[in-house]
Amino acid sequence: MKILYIPSGHKGIYTFFDRSLFRAFNKLSIPFVVHHPLEPIQKLTELLLKFQPDLALTMIGDKIPLQKLKLMKKRNVLAAVWLTEDPYYLKKTIQYAFWFDFVFTVDRFSAGWYQKQGIQNAFYLPLGTDFSTFYPKQAAPLFKSDICIIGYPYENRKKLAELLIKETPYRVKLVGLWKLNLSKHQQKRVSVHYGWVSPGIASSYYNSAEINVNTLRPINDSHNDTLDFIPFRSLNNRTFDLAACGAFQIAEKSDDLEDFFMEEEEICIFSDFQEAVQKIDRYMKNKQKRERIGRNAQKTAKSRDSFENRLKQMIDSISGKNE
Repeated sequence: MKILYIPSGHKGIYTFFDRSLFRAFNKLSIPFVVHHPLEPIQKLTELLLKFQPDLALTMIGDKIPLQKLKLMKKRNVLAAVWLTEDPYYLKKTIQYAFWFDFVFTVDRFSAGWYQKQGIQNAFYLPLGTDFSTFYPKQAAPLFKSDICIIGYPYENRKKLAELLIKETPYRVKLVGLWKLNLSKHQQKRVSVHYGWVSPGIASSYYNSAEINVNTLRPINDSHNDTLDFIPFRSLNNRTFDLAACGAFQIAEKSDDLEDFFMEEEEICIFSDFQEAVQKIDRYMKNKQKRERIGRNAQKTAKSRDSFENRLKQMIDSISGKNE
């Protein structure tokens, strides 16, 4: 299968996803070419004639002009989109998802919802992880912490961080757009790396923390544009990245989490903030168990959660529908 890959057009983590997929294409010996969504349509026309792809693949898909999707359909090129922000923008994604022959989503509920809207070729496919970036390693002392929280300070994430700072004596590292009012005493054990960090830097923080706290983005956040009844079903890609590092994580409970990792064997799970504090305190005293859980998670992720395996699943789903 020859693939025309169309980058999402979004920056930050999506540049990393693009590179990860390029590596996966190469490892799987899949011929591919790249066309940016905002390039002139004439370039796409020339590329379709010269390369003759079987499949056009993109992430998010909101920056591809409808004219280009119509052109690919006219040339009998299947179009697939991997919706990696679900379920947070369902009101937006449903407006253009119908133009794709195949819809893959990182959220299990969303896959079923798309099918109910009439998109029969909608599949659940979580993001993978890139083992050339996320792997066990020794990092510089500046990355070390007892507790590490990486990500945008959504209200739930912020409240948990504040609780950990208030009720525990541990060194806390916060990475993201964090702004907290800390006392002089708290400032001695709380450090903030302000701003977005590359996956490589995130990997160093993950590997250098005794415990990584992994919370979900709240469904009712003001940034979202989604439905009112979305349940917490699926896990975020940070879960796989942490596992790939062999790093110990305590993750917020979601419906799918134990389908991927065994609680107390490969991951630690919390349902509310007080349980998170209690389990952090318990596991902080048991380094041997933390390391064993991290190793188990890494072994499982290594065998299952690479981008190459996700691409294989995607291609199998597409091939099965077109036999």
